[in-house]
Amino acid sequence: MNLPAARPVVYYTASDLDTVRSAFPEVQVQVRHHAHGLELALLVPADSALRVARFLRDSPAYRLDHVTNVTGVDCLELPPRQPPQHPHGYPHVHAHAAAAAAASAAVPPAPPPEPVADDFAGLEVVYHLGSMVRKLTQPILLVQRAADRERPAVASLVSVYRGTELQEREVLDLFGIAFLGHPDPRRLLMWDEFTEYPMRRDYVAPSDYEWEPTPHGALLEKLKPAPVGAQPAAPGPADTAAKPAAGQASPSAPASTSTTPVPSPAAPWSPFAASAAATAAIGETGETTARGLNPALPISSASRKPAGTAPASRQLYAGSDLQTSLMEVALGPQHPSTHGVFRMDVTLDGETVVKLRPVFGYLHRNHEKLAESITWLSSIPYTDRLDYFCSLTNNWAYVAAVEKLAGLAVPERAEHIRVITAELTRLVNHVALAGFLLNDLGAIGTPLLYALQEREHILDLFEQATGARMMCNFFRFGGCRADLPPGWLDRTRALVDRFPRFLDEFERLLTENEIVRTRTQRIGILHRDDAINAGITGPCLRASGVDYDLRKVDSYGIYNRFTFRVPLGEIGDCYDRFMLRLLEMRESLNILRQALKDIPEGPVAPPPNKLRNFKPPAGQIYSRIESPKGELGFHLISDGTPKPYRYRVRPPSLINLTLLEDMCLGHKLADAVTILGSIDIVLGEVDR
Repeated sequence: MNLPAARPVVYYTASDLDTVRSAFPEVQVQVRHHAHGLELALLVPADSALRVARFLRDSPAYRLDHVTNVTGVDCLELPPRQPPQHPHGYPHVHAHAAAAAAASAAVPPAPPPEPVADDFAGLEVVYHLGSMVRKLTQPILLVQRAADRERPAVASLVSVYRGTELQEREVLDLFGIAFLGHPDPRRLLMWDEFTEYPMRRDYVAPSDYEWEPTPHGALLEKLKPAPVGAQPAAPGPADTAAKPAAGQASPSAPASTSTTPVPSPAAPWSPFAASAAATAAIGETGETTARGLNPALPISSASRKPAGTAPASRQLYAGSDLQTSLMEVALGPQHPSTHGVFRMDVTLDGETVVKLRPVFGYLHRNHEKLAESITWLSSIPYTDRLDYFCSLTNNWAYVAAVEKLAGLAVPERAEHIRVITAELTRLVNHVALAGFLLNDLGAIGTPLLYALQEREHILDLFEQATGARMMCNFFRFGGCRADLPPGWLDRTRALVDRFPRFLDEFERLLTENEIVRTRTQRIGILHRDDAINAGITGPCLRASGVDYDLRKVDSYGIYNRFTFRVPLGEIGDCYDRFMLRLLEMRESLNILRQALKDIPEGPVAPPPNKLRNFKPPAGQIYSRIESPKGELGFHLISDGTPKPYRYRVRPPSLINLTLLEDMCLGHKLADAVTILGSIDIVLGEVDR
């Protein structure tokens, strides 16, 4: 493990996108504003999206190799976006951009975008593009729009950015936007028989959820044997919606790569069938004739290679006379080693994994839909329930986004309290992960109990400060709900002083253990380029050797005042992911010592009258922090009312599962449980 220094931050301005506008005249550059600054958006037609995405990813001038977030937005009721005052980009770099353009006499700058209001009322998909090389503080937005609300369709970017795979499925599921060319166009969170798209603005929720029809009764009726001589019943509305027309793929079945035709206009249109048909057409001809999309090879589990090179003893049988039949096993959702109500459908050749499909949605709580129906302030307690191990960092990510959107300042003491509680939360998460991973390896009880014992000491501090051990609900817009109780800082300093002794003992007992090393080293290797392209963040990314920590990249809060290092792995296997958490806990202790030493006196929140009837100005923002599991982001859109117009959570636990199958292929079934444990997921954040 090595500990590199941080790198400088880079911004893009609108003039920096002149190369894209020259290469693709059909692309429009739009500047979207909020109280903190501006965001640059590229409005890209669907038939150009793949070419533009490849250009942004591969061009040395941009190197946008990482999609951090994919958001669906229904603009039906959104007021027209007003043009900002700084057409070249962020206000604090506007002067620098103008000076650079004036100094370049050889290449005159392109004129800025026309300052006109945007009154689009259709559906759009927003991709937040970042760069692991240039380390952008604010991502660039690539936006595809679907003006046809009856048959909305855009191009899937999975063939360019693997990190869009699960996120596009979520947008397809909740907004009904077809992603033409997506390798697996199925619902992600809702059940297969559900026929509506709940995140649309024109969705009408049932008036009484207690009596809402569910698919279970209808499915049980279908399974009953028909009486002798009875005529088949006429299909009802649910059956008509669930059964595809001739030539369409089933919404509940994986996308087929056979010769599935594009649905005819006369057939009932389904975004799932349209996506599957476009994927099949791409697989056959290398192009989509229906929409004129660029060539993109579909990704299927049969064509994916394991993310790491498995040892010779773990290779699949090839050319052997031994003939074995494949066996399908459903691990979960009740399985104790799946870290929650999560299922893995695994296909085995003996004990070797040859196919794996994660299944989500058992804990879907409509977090985003709920947040759009209540006030901005009322959403804070719901963030506790995302990653319920890390409620305080969830609070921070949300209130920081709203503070950027509204331009709120945070008192100095509150900034220190946020850093202190966030790093204590990182200790809670990582020590629990270490214990649960050993439990996944088969060390029943003892290591986990040692880890939970130290976690309880930190939860005692949380309870004293916030009144709750796990659902803390402590941060507020512009500060904290209350100041720290007397003696709390001294008790925290005592914990920080004794915690290294526990780490030394824990590390000495486990890291050199022969069984731990055999079961984790060279297991589930995740290569750095695969991790970047898949949008993976946090310890899983850094274990693959990628120096990317938002506490350094964005320097949010007051992290730029503290000296700490970013541990990196070398191989990217389960052992590196385990060791990285241990090293990060030591760096968190280093940050805590500095923050506890320098914390000032003073207020911890703005005056109450500033938060009464809170209404951020109209605008949008994507804000993120380095949560213990990775990049936790919030994409918020305000229309100037007391409720969010769009509230989107970027969940690291979900996106870090994108390459789960790739990491497990060629390994044994028991190794798949270990690999899943090393990723560190919480289903409250995966499903939301």
